[in-house]
Amino acid sequence: MQVSVPQMPSLPKFNFKNPVLVALVILIVLIGGFFVFTDVWTSKLWFDQIEFPQVFTTLLLTQVLLFVGYFAVMTLIVALNMWFALRARPGAARTGQSEILDRYRLMMSRRKWLAIGIPAIILGLFSGVSGPGQAMTWISFVNRQPFGDADPYFGMDSSFYVFEYPLWRQLTGFFMGALIISAIAAAVVYLAAGNLVNVNGNRPSLTDAARTHFSILAALVLVVFGIQCLLDRFGYMISSGTLYTGMQYTDWNSRVVSKLILAVIAFICAALFIVNLFVRRWMIPLSALVIMIVSGIILQLAYPFVIQTFEVQPSEMIKEHDYIDKHIKATRTAYGVDGVELQDYSATSKTEAGQLKDDAEALPGIRLVDPAKVGPTFEQQQQVKDYYSFPSTLDVDRYVIDGTETDSIVAARELNQAGIPDKNWYNLHIKYTHGNGLAAAYGNRREAGGLDWIEKDLPATGKLGEYEGRIYYGEQSNNWVVVGKVSNEDMELDTPTTNNTYEGKGGVPIGNLFNRVLYAAKFADYNLLISQFVGENSKILYDRTPKQRIAEVAPWLTQDQNIYPAVVDGRLVWIVDCYTTSDSFPNSQKVDMYTATADSERSGGYFSGQSVNYIRNSVKAVVDATDGTVSLYAWDDSDPILKTYEAAFPGSLKPKSEISEDMLAHMRYPEDLFKVQREILARYHMTNPRDWYTSPDLWEVPADPVQQSNTALQPPYYLSI
Repeated sequence: MQVSVPQMPSLPKFNFKNPVLVALVILIVLIGGFFVFTDVWTSKLWFDQIEFPQVFTTLLLTQVLLFVGYFAVMTLIVALNMWFALRARPGAARTGQSEILDRYRLMMSRRKWLAIGIPAIILGLFSGVSGPGQAMTWISFVNRQPFGDADPYFGMDSSFYVFEYPLWRQLTGFFMGALIISAIAAAVVYLAAGNLVNVNGNRPSLTDAARTHFSILAALVLVVFGIQCLLDRFGYMISSGTLYTGMQYTDWNSRVVSKLILAVIAFICAALFIVNLFVRRWMIPLSALVIMIVSGIILQLAYPFVIQTFEVQPSEMIKEHDYIDKHIKATRTAYGVDGVELQDYSATSKTEAGQLKDDAEALPGIRLVDPAKVGPTFEQQQQVKDYYSFPSTLDVDRYVIDGTETDSIVAARELNQAGIPDKNWYNLHIKYTHGNGLAAAYGNRREAGGLDWIEKDLPATGKLGEYEGRIYYGEQSNNWVVVGKVSNEDMELDTPTTNNTYEGKGGVPIGNLFNRVLYAAKFADYNLLISQFVGENSKILYDRTPKQRIAEVAPWLTQDQNIYPAVVDGRLVWIVDCYTTSDSFPNSQKVDMYTATADSERSGGYFSGQSVNYIRNSVKAVVDATDGTVSLYAWDDSDPILKTYEAAFPGSLKPKSEISEDMLAHMRYPEDLFKVQREILARYHMTNPRDWYTSPDLWEVPADPVQQSNTALQPPYYLSI
């Protein structure tokens, strides 16, 4: 009888000498490389122009190192495990059961390094791509500064929770994932090679090679799991419990101890898997693993449930008293309200009709004009042209007018692209480039015809003196523009009757062909290459909103929703309150920024999905409206988070002493910080744990009386018309 032997499938053959194929591969690599280079180099040009090169260098170097590191570690772990699996030579593997396995088996026999390298590199690339996203975590870890305190449970400095704990959790998760992926990759190799199980006899079992290999991997997984359990103990300091964020009675008296016991059991199980290399009895480590799982259920679920239900709940206020006390102190410290003094206020009124108006004339700090209501008036009287506009909710500031500090309502006259007559390329990117001037009205008085103006019209007339008021960088500057003389001609519309050429130091020069090619690729606009309105003196201005510019040069800052314009030292600038925040300050209550900052004027949507349990107004940022210069002033230089990033990006911050007197006069208490602190103080003004628990004096933010909705809360700077 003739027995037919199944033929092994042949591997596809690629002719690497084919010039078309080679040229196609080279072209793909060159195109990809060009776009990567374009993104990196234009970023460098932008950071150099704005004078924050250290931020670009530090971030880029960190991201590259993390990509290489995560890629290399994942690739090495996967490749080593596949190589160990491949060392066991193929046994009596049958072909024809799976075409994919057959092809892979053939590759292992003929192209060993491809069989290992391709999957290892692909998995490594996926891991490497995730690495740069951890750049700020690593930067803060390397440059961390101590808070100089110690938590009441583990005695750890708060910097451990803010800077170290997130990184250790991320790393253990990475290694756990790498080991599990490696085990799957090794199993595929064993299966394809026919060395996963012994098929002789009635009881299939793992081969010796597979048993040894998977025992080591299981031991390593259990070691990492044990380390995660040890870290989880600290996690209770920043996790949300039944009452608040932080350590509670049940956590400290059951869950923390349970995590320690589980870690010990995990290490013992890991040791038993190593012992299994010699005794070859799976029953021992598997039994220990079952015991660990059962112990975990009892220790992490059943035992805390019993403690909480039968010991804590009947006497919760007594049991939680000391824990609440520590939590209150940590929360008040984290939100900077530990020094707040409470004063009783008797809400009695003895005013007469018309007295507020009379008082406002004598006391300039009393405001009669509501910035949330007069936007349409500014738009109607000071818009000038349809291509200019003001925001719907205006800003509040103060100026010294005729020797008296005067409350004022202000708004910048910005370019509104929707109002440009003909939205062609020339108008959008060459002619209509900027807004112009500040409009300001008295906040404490009105005239018979409406508002009493401090600064109005275009060209500007009023009491603010001469200042550079062209707004190339503003809240509505969402597109890129090209500025500079072409053939000695002014190309930009300055006022409805005059043209202008940008003379600021902002913008990246694109007079040379190299830069023009890069930016044509960056913005996917070939007009930058062929337009006659782009010449040797041209600059390109982009990322022009103040929030964009601050986010680029200081990605570690959280910005206030509301920025405001001011005329300072003869220039129009944007002032932005910036915060250092954390969601992992130990034992402090977490606050949802979206909910806390929403009121009748602002939705809070800027902070959607962001929660914090530590906040400081550590930086005052100032962005020049004409040249885009960003200045970051260290407002609270005692903040450890600020010190950490100052060490990471040296030279990025200016000392508070460099703030001019004129600029200092326009600084104010931040709106969003006020909102967050008032939400915290609604309950945490009560420092007695018993009062905090029973909440007999819970404060409530009142609704805005000028809004029809009863749920619209008052803004922090409230007045009525």
